[in-house]
Amino acid sequence: MVVANQPIRILLVEDDEDDYILTRGLIQEIDGTDRFELRWVADYKSGLEALARCEADICLVDYYVGGKNGLDLVREARRNGCDVPTILLTGRGDREIDIAAMEAGAADYLEKTELSPRLLERTIRYAIAEAKDRQTILERGALLQATLDYTGAGIATFDRDMNLLAHNDSILSMLGMTADSPEQSADQKESRIGQNISTSLDLVRHTREGREIIARSGRVIEVRSNKMPNGGLATICIDITDRKKAEEILLKSKNEAEAASRAKSEFLANMSHELRTPLNAIIGFTEVMMAHNTSVSEESAHSYLGHILDSGKHLLAVINDILDVSKIEAGKFEIDEIELDPAEVVLSSIRLISERAKQSNVTVTTSTQPRTRELYADERALKQILLNLLSNAIKFTPAGGSVSVDLVTSDCGSLDLVVADTGIGIAEADIERVLTPFYQIQSTLSRSHQGTGLGLALVKSLAELHGGSVSIASKEGAGTQVRVRFPKHRANLATHRASA
Repeated sequence: MVVANQPIRILLVEDDEDDYILTRGLIQEIDGTDRFELRWVADYKSGLEALARCEADICLVDYYVGGKNGLDLVREARRNGCDVPTILLTGRGDREIDIAAMEAGAADYLEKTELSPRLLERTIRYAIAEAKDRQTILERGALLQATLDYTGAGIATFDRDMNLLAHNDSILSMLGMTADSPEQSADQKESRIGQNISTSLDLVRHTREGREIIARSGRVIEVRSNKMPNGGLATICIDITDRKKAEEILLKSKNEAEAASRAKSEFLANMSHELRTPLNAIIGFTEVMMAHNTSVSEESAHSYLGHILDSGKHLLAVINDILDVSKIEAGKFEIDEIELDPAEVVLSSIRLISERAKQSNVTVTTSTQPRTRELYADERALKQILLNLLSNAIKFTPAGGSVSVDLVTSDCGSLDLVVADTGIGIAEADIERVLTPFYQIQSTLSRSHQGTGLGLALVKSLAELHGGSVSIASKEGAGTQVRVRFPKHRANLATHRASA
């Protein structure tokens, strides 16, 4: 590289000493000879080594050096990464030599018979200036390419005939492509890449509007294309996969929040009914008894007190459900685990629910026998699970229907509590939602069955506190089966005691 205020270093590769003397004389005749510094090497190898060490700002190479072609020296120096501009010196003018020199990478060529100080100086300076300009272009091109590569967006530009002019690696990565193709030349490779990009983005039909595509990589890509002043096309691709996922998460969260809000609104509306109905009954029957204290018959008084008791129990059950769900959600519900006979809990729960089943004309059966299975669990929680499932089953089973309760040991060793009914069933779209707090299949305005919408949610939460799970199999009009699964270590007490 030429340094300001320093002599221009000239390397002369010439095997003929007379020609060296001639060239040196021409350089000395140039005005201000201190601006040039000449070094002479007389053989091919020394010239190549000097160029490899970048010991010159410009190189003058004879067409023949020690029996070798000077153009081979130029080519080999270029292959070795030497960017010193080279001027070929030849004894005869020949168009073929001119073309060969340019193809080999020489900056120019001069005929020795026509050399003059002025021509030599001008050619040297032009070659150095051209090399400097070329280096500047390369550096700017590298800077531009680095800028394109680090933008994060995929970029490709095409000329008016849709030939690829430039692209970065990001666009290949986004589209799931690769630039590797050792068997192709650089031009063939660029042509192939350009065709692949154009085809993948369908740029022939879509040249302006922004749009989204799913690339072969599975990523979501936003594509924007704009016409350039020269008639070409500039295309920018932005990977919006993460943005799309974030939008989906936000939308899902929004929908869930709205669903929860609707459920709680319906719950509050329903609660006003669930709480007011028994309270009104309690107040109403109490007022009747107080107003007619002496005239109320013993039979009527007993009936009124029965209604008051039933309303009080219903009110207590509603409040208990609400408090239990709140405790579970707050992580403050404690389970008191003991070794118990699950069949006894099943039979006890059926006895408690039998009067309601009788009033609804629904048959409740079980094939479970006491002392056939063991379970390590909270007895109150297990009974609450059973009572909620049985209450739901009876509530949604028409008169003349049936409800069954069974304990089944699964293939994996877990204990399954299965409650099945012949009731109205649940739509497939509602099965997952009925396990969420406050959700009811019918809205408050159209609902024909009373309830808080907490029963199945409470069952699920209590099962999960035991490390278990709840699954529902149902079809509208064909009944429902709810399966509560307790894990193996709770169903096999020998295993439980060994791990305790």
